[in-house]
Amino acid sequence: KDIEGSSGINAEYGVTKETWMEVHGVRHFVPNTDATSDIWVFDLPTSTWFELPQTLPLEIFFHSGAVGSDGDLYLFGGSRYCQWKDRNGNPRKITKRINKLFKLQMQLPSLLESAWEVLFEHYGHLDQEDFLEMGVPEFLVRRSFVPTIR
Repeated sequence: KDIEGSSGINAEYGVTKETWMEVHGVRHFVPNTDATSDIWVFDLPTSTWFELPQTLPLEIFFHSGAVGSDGDLYLFGGSRYCQWKDRNGNPRKITKRINKLFKLQMQLPSLLESAWEVLFEHYGHLDQEDFLEMGVPEFLVRRSFVPTIR
């Protein structure tokens, strides 16, 4: 987006598929503007931008982002603007750091991934060996448990 009076753009990005680059948490250096929750994709072969229907759960900036092997976008931390009033009742804006992890599904998961998520959600109290005995593929089970140090 071109914004009148903009002196630049600050954004985080991640690469999905082999031809797209996602840009999220765009903050334009325009006085008195906030971060946005937009997610934009740059299609490398056509050199065109388009906005995704998904949005970030918060309007954040200066966060970290990565695209996982599952094609989902993971965002961590960042800053956001918070409004408050001083002793005289004048509105003020401060920047607050956040410590949250967000996962945005950028494409439909495979049937295998969907089934594993449902199974793990309902039976997550079981241990690794229980899942393996039920016939769950080992690669799914191993990636879902943190190794314990003895």
